[in-house]
Amino acid sequence: MDDMCVDIEEGWMVAIDESEQAMTKESGVCKIVDYSELPERYACSPAPAYTTYISVFDDGVLPTSSQTYDVAAVGADTCHVLVATSGELSMLRLKDNGNYERIGGVENTGYMAVVPAEGSADKAFALRSNGLDVVDITDFSNPTVSSSVSLSSYRCSRLREYKTSTFDVVYASCHDQGVFAIDVRNEPTLLNNGVGLKPLTGEAKGLYVDVARNLLFVVTWGSDPHVHMYDLSSPGPGAPAELSSMKTDRSSYEIAMSGTYLFLAAEPELEVMNSDGGQLTRISSCCSHAPSMHLVGLTYFNGMVYASDYMGKLVVMNVTEPTAPYYVGHRDLPSGFNGKEGIIVATCESTPRVFQAGAGGGLAVFGDIEPMSTPVPPTLAPPPPPMPPSCDDIEVYEGDNATGVCPEGKVIMTKHVVNWCMTEVCEKMVDGTSVALDGEDSMILRKVGTTCEIVSGTADSGAACGPPAPLTKFVSSYKEDLLPDGSSATDVAVLGTDDRNIVVVGSGGLTIIRTTEDGKFQRAAQVSGGDYVAVLAADHNPDIVYALTKDSLHIYSVMPASSAGLIGEVSIDSSSCKSLSQLRWSSNTHIAYLNCGESGVFAVDVLDSKAPKVLAEGKPVIDAPVPGMITDVFVDEKRSTLFATMKTADQASVAMYSLTNPTKPELLDSILSDHTSFDAEVVGTLVYVAAGDKLEVYETASGKFQLLSACCDEGPVMNLVSIKHMGGLIYATDASGKLVVLNVTDPRAPYYAGHRDMPDGVQVDGNNRLTIAALADGEVRVFQAAGDSGLVVFSNVESAGNAPPMTPSPNVQPTTPAPVSCEEYSLVDYDDGTSSGGSESSSGSGLNGSDSSSSDLQDAAMPFCPDGMTMPPLEEVQVCWDAICSQLDAGASAGFGDGSSTIVANKKNDCGLGGGGVVATKAICRAKESNGTPAPPNSAAVNEESGDNTGLLVAAIIGPIFVMLLAAGALAAVYVYMKKMINKSVDEELQDFDYVRTQEFDGPEEQLTEAEILQATVSNNSNYDKL
Repeated sequence: MDDMCVDIEEGWMVAIDESEQAMTKESGVCKIVDYSELPERYACSPAPAYTTYISVFDDGVLPTSSQTYDVAAVGADTCHVLVATSGELSMLRLKDNGNYERIGGVENTGYMAVVPAEGSADKAFALRSNGLDVVDITDFSNPTVSSSVSLSSYRCSRLREYKTSTFDVVYASCHDQGVFAIDVRNEPTLLNNGVGLKPLTGEAKGLYVDVARNLLFVVTWGSDPHVHMYDLSSPGPGAPAELSSMKTDRSSYEIAMSGTYLFLAAEPELEVMNSDGGQLTRISSCCSHAPSMHLVGLTYFNGMVYASDYMGKLVVMNVTEPTAPYYVGHRDLPSGFNGKEGIIVATCESTPRVFQAGAGGGLAVFGDIEPMSTPVPPTLAPPPPPMPPSCDDIEVYEGDNATGVCPEGKVIMTKHVVNWCMTEVCEKMVDGTSVALDGEDSMILRKVGTTCEIVSGTADSGAACGPPAPLTKFVSSYKEDLLPDGSSATDVAVLGTDDRNIVVVGSGGLTIIRTTEDGKFQRAAQVSGGDYVAVLAADHNPDIVYALTKDSLHIYSVMPASSAGLIGEVSIDSSSCKSLSQLRWSSNTHIAYLNCGESGVFAVDVLDSKAPKVLAEGKPVIDAPVPGMITDVFVDEKRSTLFATMKTADQASVAMYSLTNPTKPELLDSILSDHTSFDAEVVGTLVYVAAGDKLEVYETASGKFQLLSACCDEGPVMNLVSIKHMGGLIYATDASGKLVVLNVTDPRAPYYAGHRDMPDGVQVDGNNRLTIAALADGEVRVFQAAGDSGLVVFSNVESAGNAPPMTPSPNVQPTTPAPVSCEEYSLVDYDDGTSSGGSESSSGSGLNGSDSSSSDLQDAAMPFCPDGMTMPPLEEVQVCWDAICSQLDAGASAGFGDGSSTIVANKKNDCGLGGGGVVATKAICRAKESNGTPAPPNSAAVNEESGDNTGLLVAAIIGPIFVMLLAAGALAAVYVYMKKMINKSVDEELQDFDYVRTQEFDGPEEQLTEAEILQATVSNNSNYDKL
């Protein structure tokens, strides 16, 4: 907006897109408005070179009122296409003007899929819901059915052919009946006695046949979705043996392939797997940063995946690097066009085109689909989590200073920070004194002699003070001129991916607020409405929000703000509604779940925004405990799961429900909590619960709750009532008048990172919620609805873009941190994570240390380090990010932290954090201290027993080799030089050990530790002799 505004003159009206909207400039400010007369000027830019919309064929070309499900290019020139519709199998031909015309068809009902016959230009196979037709297309204008076979199913939907020199088999996916195999060498004949191949999980949906490797892939739909891989060569194509299967995060509709990589249309995302070596492994997923997707069909072409979106879009994703796919863009289709599974790329007259089938819209055709010459992925990484201040910046204020009071610009340090900086802080204290630490649990730091310890008690003087952690900076608190007089703010939602437009609701109705050029806020629109308790931005439409009162749901169109207004509403049989979440379950199911406290959880169909309706006959789909209430609901769309926090007079609990049937949630598990549960946030398989004075963290991958940790005893007393997660941090509303920030980078050991007090007079409670927006420049803003005080805004701009220092594990007494030397990190190859030389990260234990062999999280091998070495946390890796990245080839990845985190090279010298399921090929390792606890780089073991130079020269004694050196009284040090062994094959690595040698010792900086020498021998036992 700002860049375009420079080129617009005062008073101009400039048309944008096809939305009947325009940009105008008044008093130097540009805004978007509706127009009634066509503007004389247009905003134009180069067309992205991935798709150009050509046309959509409606009832004038295809049968009247038919649904279109699939499309296949046929003939030697592929300029003819067969279209499977509910009314007929239509043959279309390219005309001179670039459009298509119908020239013939097979009149039959219920065609669901069509594929051309391999190696034959005059035959095709067409699947009906209950049978297969072999279609003769010798005469394109008169296709005819030459033979057929019936199937014992009425739900068949996808079709693939497997043709070799011996076999010609067509596979039909038929949901609960499995996959039928049909021999089509002569008359079509059912194989396997007419019984479908039934995967062990769910209903068969998408298919793909890899003829070159004799493999069949099947994705299943349902509560336990999987992808299955079958060997068509053994015992035979009629009843193939299953080689591998893997649970998917969500039900998938269809499969596309490139080489050994599988691309799954998993509705809100693209899942990528590798099938190399006869095993399925999850590689990556895409695209959390993109506009919401509803993928049901897809095809691969020239490094791109073209996907059919049932909400009326063609979505394009770049998969040139399968480990790091990214969203390229999309093309909207006319209203009413709902994409279906059928989508192909076909080249006619040297021009590749995309053909996309759609219910209610016929067939869409796109051209100019070559991928962009220089694709540039967007910047996705969130800003790094805030780190504790430097130990040198912490001062001890004693004497006349009142206990707990710090000078201006300083804040009291928490127990966690002081524990990390114990050595530096203790040196600044006087023997026999104690100073206060942050927290209402009376924790102090006491010094006796030369030793300091953290204990409970009352400080006798002063406090440990330091700079505020750069986690949030108070920006402003707004009430006047933004919200109506006498109104209050209960909830806030962000429209889009930044904070340019936000919606605040409360007793004054709904207010749309926009960021001005100078970073301030101004009211863009005010819509009178109910006394709202919650608001939620619709994930399927950026212009829609849901606003909840205690007894009704209102749906608003909020963009453009100038025409914002109510478009739909529905009453709820309750007077205690509190919050809401939402689920996109299928093409015709989009549900908002309303938490109505004592009345339970209601489900509202919001697919038609103008006519929402309460499901389950207006009754709650989840009952509240009696006596008691539900305090919050959260829907995990990936797993079709709903989480609810509940409380009664004497206990609290968290419950997990399956939404396989979205109107009849099935209880999977529940767990009692020692604390009142107010709010929940789900990140992957982790559930964070705001439980008053605790943050509780649960693992749910197994379908059961496992308590990982509770936070935070080392911080001040908390009263958490609302939480949001972003970038490894939990931002929490504290009812005592604070914004609390908790570091959950390691969910097993979260810790208190700091807080910001609300402005004077601002009070928040469990009825006030917050939300977060990530700006393009790395800034994070926290928006806190603050009741009668209006809106409070915080920012992390002080830390944006700064590489954080190392962070310790909580409750570990560290040594003095040394500066990081990136040369002390090694990248170690590993195979299956089961080597006896592995660290605890390869033990196969789950996140809480229990046996997790049944957990899907453990399907993939974890990286490990040799004995004596450990994988550093993210904060250390970030310091040496560029150095590590430069050693990784495109597509390579390296694990760190607990082994489940990875750094992935999108391309050479361009790395990012790996998403869930990325399997690393290397481990990032550094030395441990001799006691087994991780040591920061540059920390060296010191031989305290020997006082002579010999002890320094042989500080790393690792076995007979060095014992013999000592016995000989060797005065020359052992200096081991190992060339970097990154991005090379095993053979090359073995050759590199020829560089291992001894030479005269020049200085202490050239000595290697025991662990570093051990690393060379553990990598390959034969290298021990070389050393």
